[in-house]
Amino acid sequence: MLKNSRIFFGYDYLTLYLSKVLLSMILLTLILILGVEWIFDFVTELKQVGTGDYDFGQAVLFLLLNSPAKLYDLFPLCALIGSIMGLGLLANHSELIAMRVAGYSIGGIAFKIMKFAFILTLVVTVVGEYYIPGLQNTAQKQKAYALSQGQALQTTQGTWLRDGKDFVHIAQIEQNKLTGVTRYELDEKMQLISTRFAKEADFKADHWVLKNAQETHIMHDRVSTKIIKELNWYSQIQPSVIQIVGNKGADKLNFNELSQTIQYRQSSGLAVSQFKLIWWQKLTQPFATMLMIFLAIPFVFGPLRSSSLGLKMIAGISMGFVYFSLNKAIGPIVVVYDWPAWLAVFLPLGLFSILAGFMMKKAY
Repeated sequence: MLKNSRIFFGYDYLTLYLSKVLLSMILLTLILILGVEWIFDFVTELKQVGTGDYDFGQAVLFLLLNSPAKLYDLFPLCALIGSIMGLGLLANHSELIAMRVAGYSIGGIAFKIMKFAFILTLVVTVVGEYYIPGLQNTAQKQKAYALSQGQALQTTQGTWLRDGKDFVHIAQIEQNKLTGVTRYELDEKMQLISTRFAKEADFKADHWVLKNAQETHIMHDRVSTKIIKELNWYSQIQPSVIQIVGNKGADKLNFNELSQTIQYRQSSGLAVSQFKLIWWQKLTQPFATMLMIFLAIPFVFGPLRSSSLGLKMIAGISMGFVYFSLNKAIGPIVVVYDWPAWLAVFLPLGLFSILAGFMMKKAY
């Protein structure tokens, strides 16, 4: 009997077998969906090939280094689809019926599946939060260096640009907006003669506008400072390249970096709604992944148990699409109206948890 199967590192053979089937289907789903993502991303990268020193090989390397991050983002959806495929195959081969005949209840099988889900989610979360951001940063730095022809350098403290004879440090680069801009002007002898600092800069037409810039002139006998309400900055580096160079969005930060960024922006009086939203999304992604795997169970044992694998797949993909669309839709609303960021993640998570519980109850 299956119930008397030997134990291997705390897991009986049935749990290991279920884990093997589900993991293989989840990996297959990840590969297929990543392939589709690669096609669209590759077309986007080709548009930038030829800018500066950015060539075809560097575009491919950039996509390869960013692939793990794509997989991490797609993992909850792939976990749902892969789990439905795995359990559907077991049902089609009557293996789930054999488990029930052997004395396992639906709850017992579900418990074994969720043990696998917990271990898988734990491994994916650790890798996704502590190793994948490093690959993304490496990819971004190499791309930035190539696009700017060696005139840009990303660091943990911000982005450095060489603009002619001048050097510019930018703390944060967002869409059409710069934060913490400091420009160092040098003379022919590479001596510092002036600095300009602005907390914010906006992009207009073909240049950046530094707001309330503090301009300091350094002379032999004195230093003078004045405030300029608006100061135009016409950079020799194309604004589009500056955007790409500094494109380390909040989603590219690991959990600790994101927490530090939120603290820094709050102390500087800067907006943090978007950063808090992503913080909560990262915090709850492991729960979302486990929920997606749990949702696959009533798809096989519940009202759709007599349906074909294709119908189960369509229903599962549709449900996953609704969940992630709801996540994407609520996020911007929360940011615009400055509502609590946790609402954007816990509302879909709560609704689908209730739905999963209802479907599981129907399965009994």
